[in-house]
Amino acid sequence: MHTSCFDLLSLKYFQNIKLIAGRKGLSRNVTWPFICTTPTVSQWLHGGELLFITGAGISTDEASLEALMLDCIAKELAGIVIVTGNKYITSISPSLINIADKSDFPLFEMSWNIKLIDVTQEISELIIANKDGFKNPQRFLERLLFSSDESDSYNKLSELYNIPHKPYHFIAVINFVPSEEMNYILGFAKNDMNRSLSQICKNKSALLLTTNLNDSIVCFASADDKKHIQHLVNTISDVFNQILDRYIGIHIYLGFSRIYGEDKDPKTQSGYKEANHAIQLMKKDIYDGTILHYSEIGTYKLLFAIKDVDEIKSFYMENIGCLIESDKRDSRELIATLRCYLENNCNLVNTAQDLFIHRNTLVYRLSIIKELLKKDLNDSSIRLELYNSLLAYDLMEKQCLF
Repeated sequence: MHTSCFDLLSLKYFQNIKLIAGRKGLSRNVTWPFICTTPTVSQWLHGGELLFITGAGISTDEASLEALMLDCIAKELAGIVIVTGNKYITSISPSLINIADKSDFPLFEMSWNIKLIDVTQEISELIIANKDGFKNPQRFLERLLFSSDESDSYNKLSELYNIPHKPYHFIAVINFVPSEEMNYILGFAKNDMNRSLSQICKNKSALLLTTNLNDSIVCFASADDKKHIQHLVNTISDVFNQILDRYIGIHIYLGFSRIYGEDKDPKTQSGYKEANHAIQLMKKDIYDGTILHYSEIGTYKLLFAIKDVDEIKSFYMENIGCLIESDKRDSRELIATLRCYLENNCNLVNTAQDLFIHRNTLVYRLSIIKELLKKDLNDSSIRLELYNSLLAYDLMEKQCLF
């Protein structure tokens, strides 16, 4: 099922946008909303896009806008939405209206006060729903991810919302970190990300549904077999990296849940938490990078599974509490030294190099650590318990437990 310009008129946010020319062209199909940031569109668009013009990044004199409109008509776009009332475009000239009417090319006027992200998101979701023939996929995702009703199983909701049920699935969360300097760019990046994600699934063996939630895009991916589910993982990662390269300076993170398949229960709500846990570890600098899979976080999985936070604190305080208190009192960096020492398999040379200290300084610190702990660091089980205590301490200190 296609989406036309006429279909947009009934949308919640689009109702505040006025059609001022090209009414006879309302039957034109809309493939995706696109925000214009270049003086021409021929080399950037495929045709069928609904173009939003804010005036930012382009010339907004009458001649330039006329040339841009003619370019859009030649490229067979669905229409143009011009944002007015800002410092770039105060009003729409009669010449633009005349061109739109003669070409049966829908021309809309949108007030600067309307949030662009709300409008483009609403259009994107309608296009995706119409394209796949699903009944309200966003509502399906909301119930699947957040419903407290235990009867809202994956199987039941798939049937209720006419969503194809597939044996393998995972959750991916793309988190956009707000920034006063980059918020304007983040809106473009998020819209571009949604558009790119909507183009991923081209066959019946795989399915990708997305929904926007606060500062994140939540993806539900499912497939018929391991090959196609892994392809979805790789493709989402590729799209993410492309957006990261395209919008320099933004901070975004991608977290993946485990892949749930025939050997695991489809605990989709758990998958959403897993993806967010992965993001938290990156945002708190516990893991480097911008993409992290929950399956890669090792012992942290066990710590996240413990619901009693006080029990976690008791565990690490029993083992390394004396070092924590000593660091607070004397600033001797004992915790950092122990962590580095264990991560280097107790190799003195490598540990000293990583800490940028003399070997004798390291030996002195280790003597204090052993004296405070009263534990044998040559015992592998002791070393494992101490390292797990350090991981638990990191999670608590950086407020990753939720």
